[in-house]
Amino acid sequence: MTDFIIALMVIIWLTILIYLFLSELYFRSRRFKAIKRKIDTYTKECNELNDHIEAMKNVDLGFVSTYNGELKCSNPNINSEYLKYNRTTYKCSSDTLDRAQKNPFKYIHKYFNVEFNEKTL
Repeated sequence: MTDFIIALMVIIWLTILIYLFLSELYFRSRRFKAIKRKIDTYTKECNELNDHIEAMKNVDLGFVSTYNGELKCSNPNINSEYLKYNRTTYKCSSDTLDRAQKNPFKYIHKYFNVEFNEKTL
């Protein structure tokens, strides 16, 4: 019975050693290194895109939202008299404002007819 247990232990240890050896061979192979380089490149590009998207969220479109859903002009070059008589902003519900803040490009496209392409973005 003890010979059987010893033989079983030897088989288990040999199996583990063979597995470790083969996995080490695979992780040092050219094929694995090529896959790893592709993943690293893809990850870098995705991170750069995420950084760009975050930067786009901070672009000043000339308006600042207030707590009650009104938009106030933040551009000092626009005459307040012009805004008084030629209002292009309206009071809206906080839900509409929240949706516009979460997805600004959709609302810019909807209300200002801006196309989504490389030139306009």
